[in-house]
Amino acid sequence: MPRKRKYKPRPNQSISVRPEIYAALRLRAKANGTTIGALITALVDRECPQ
Repeated sequence: MPRKRKYKPRPNQSISVRPEIYAALRLRAKANGTTIGALITALVDRECPQ
């Protein structure tokens, strides 16, 4: 009986991020100790607030 695979949402695929921005985000994430996804969501929330 095959195990059910857990669904993992990947937010950074729905958002197109330019490579240079992604590199800068990765550097900032390493400095802040946060994940890249959290930074991207924070960036998107700031750019287009609901």
